[in-house]
Formats: sequence, C-alpha cells, structure tokens
Amino acid sequence: MKNILVPYDFSDHSIRALSWALKLNESLDAQLTVMYVLNNPVYYDASNPMSGVQFYAEDMLSVIREKDKKELKKLMDKTHKKFPDMNIKSMFVEQDDIGGSILEAAKKLKADMIIIGSHGRRGLRRFLLGSIAEEVLKNADCAVVVIK
Repeated sequence: MKNILVPYDFSDHSIRALSWALKLNESLDAQLTVMYVLNNPVYYDASNPMSGVQFYAEDMLSVIREKDKKELKKLMDKTHKKFPDMNIKSMFVEQDDIGGSILEAAKKLKADMIIIGSHGRRGLRRFLLGSIAEEVLKNADCAVVVIK
C-alpha cells in the first residue's frame, strides 16, 4: 500500500477517520493525503436579478476559504508534530461536488485506499441529505474504509 486518501471536513467523524488512518499508517508507511473540499455554500449567478448579492457572496466565501485554510494548516502542523516521520500532505480543493472531488483526487493520487468518515444517518435524513461516503464507496476504484 503506497497511497492513502483521507477526506476531512473538521467534523467528529472525519477526526475519527483521520485518527484511524494515522494509526494504520504507522505500520504501512504509505503517503497519507488529508483532503479538504471547500463546497461553496452560497450559489450566485450573474444573470440573476439579485446579482448584486454576488459581491457579498464572494466576500463571504473568501472569509470561509481563509478560515478553513488556516484550520487545515493548524491540523497538519499538529499532525506532523505528533507523527514527524510519517509522510503526510494535505490538499485543499474548491468544488461543488464533494464526492466527485474525492473520487477524482483518488484517481490522480493513485490511492490504494480511501478512509472516510460517515455521519451514519439513516432513513429520511439520509435520503434528503445524500451520502458522500456512500457515493465514494460505490464509485471508487480502490478500497474504501468507512469510519462511523
């Protein structure tokens, strides 16, 4: 095993997935990539009658982007300090399709495994919200471990 991809979104389930990946990688010595996908929470369209809102939306997205980049850097600094000999890197991606971004990154990195956290939602909540972990599990070309 040479490459492990860990999608990360600062949630408890992604913290557990990263912890699991780090523990596993202590014996594997693979390249571990922590991937964060910034999903634009504010959709705007210049042809929209409310297009004046786009400037505000871009400002808000810029603030979110900088905050998330700082948090990812802080996580990576802490992780490198705890595992100084482990080969760990990060990816920061902006994309509206989180699942698709993860699958694309896995192909690009030639990942042997994706370790992803899951909310474990069931029933109507899962139906309404969808499941990124399920999309990755169904469509990945490599092994996928889902951590709840």
